Amino acid sequence: MSRPYNFLVAHLKKEGSAQLPAVSVSLREWFGQLGVAIERFGNNAGKVVKFSEKNHQKNLLAPDSAGVTLYSERIWSKDECDESMNCHVSAVFLHDNGLLLSVADEVMSLEQLIESFWRLEDFAELFEYLYAYQESQGYGTGFGLGFYTPDELHPLMWEGRNQVGKWAASTRNSVDAHYIRDVFDFNGFSEEKLNALPAQKQRALESVMNRFGERQLQNGWNVWRMTGDDQCNARKELIASDVLAAFSA
Repeated sequence: MSRPYNFLVAHLKKEGSAQLPAVSVSLREWFGQLGVAIERFGNNAGKVVKFSEKNHQKNLLAPDSAGVTLYSERIWSKDECDESMNCHVSAVFLHDNGLLLSVADEVMSLEQLIESFWRLEDFAELFEYLYAYQESQGYGTGFGLGFYTPDELHPLMWEGRNQVGKWAASTRNSVDAHYIRDVFDFNGFSEEKLNALPAQKQRALESVMNRFGERQLQNGWNVWRMTGDDQCNARKELIASDVLAAFSA
């Protein structure tokens, strides 16, 4: 069975702007928190290559640069698997998708991952919507980036496969402001994100957050945590109110 990985996804504010050199500084600070060395990065040709300061900076300043991708050392020999998956720790920031942090559970727990994000205070202000979850590496990475990656736990014809790409589709169609993606173990909403929801959907979400799981204000965010039956019941109600993009028509 695949080893568990912990993931945190953060979506950018609609009117925000992120400068890649500054993003790189924050992500390198995050690796430093973990005490993990950055060994490789993703270049603009779509390849994962050995990290060098000169080449990384050149990549950041290129007019066609789509984002920042940083990786820890390889787990397996080169070419034994997709190089973007050949690591215990990775950080992916894309202008059109936002942030995906990934850490093997043996390196850092889900709760520790969330706390590591909060410590990047100025960086966290770029975003309006967060969620965190534990999954297998391949599926969890694809999910965070908006595409379906089959594995032994999520086979090719898995019944939930169509839910994965619906958030990306809502973003492409500029209707993501009308939804949240799904109900996760950890969910974080800025006031801007909540207020951008249509009024009826906002009321439905507020009602569900107040009745299921644990809701609190943290670092200026509305943080909502839940598992088990609470998560299932909250999801059921929000599907009925058409709040969840993963289950939209």
